[in-house]
Amino acid sequence: MSRYKYILIDLDDTLIDFAAAQRQTFFETMKHFGVASSEDSFSDYKVINNDLWLAYEKSEITKEDVFFLRWQRFFKNAEKESPSTKVNQFFLRHLGEQAILFSGAIEFCRRLAECHKLVLVTNGDSATQRMKVDNSGLAPYIHAYAISDEVGAAKPDSRIFVEALKAVGASDKKSALMIGDNIHADVVGAMEFGIDVCWFNPRRLAVPDGVTIPFAASTYEEIITWLEAG
Repeated sequence: MSRYKYILIDLDDTLIDFAAAQRQTFFETMKHFGVASSEDSFSDYKVINNDLWLAYEKSEITKEDVFFLRWQRFFKNAEKESPSTKVNQFFLRHLGEQAILFSGAIEFCRRLAECHKLVLVTNGDSATQRMKVDNSGLAPYIHAYAISDEVGAAKPDSRIFVEALKAVGASDKKSALMIGDNIHADVVGAMEFGIDVCWFNPRRLAVPDGVTIPFAASTYEEIITWLEAG
């Protein structure tokens, strides 16, 4: 299909509709623990969670810090007492079960896997991310995994890209392409590491100032067409 032998691909917001899965899991968690919730409280949670994951990507805090602090801050801001230390365990387990794929994601991976080895490169909890893949039906098309929790480094850190290539025995960076939605973690991270990148941009966001995007696509079909032409 293309000159690339290996496709490094992100999971959340690239193959899985993380926004929908996160929303559903949040309300299920609040209901389970008897905590009143609303769209406003969900918005508050997202702000807290996003800020902490960004700090994690910058290696300022650990994954465990994210899991503890997001709920501590959420309940403190809501002026509520945290119902249980098991909130995060429940949330992660159910998030792994909410494998809500974008339309066409399985077919996209199936077509890629016909001519390439696919490596899932994702930040997050290992058990949760692997559960998402298993529950989504994506597993048959994934040749290897590079998960920040297992690697000990999160995108955009170059170490996770090193491990991704090592997982499939790739020695030439030019033989690999990274596909992902996150400008900072996926696009900039891959470019700084020295591999080609495709920005998956289904929401058609504007390119941030100071960032040059080699190739961007808003649909899976655009990516397939581009690979076939290359």
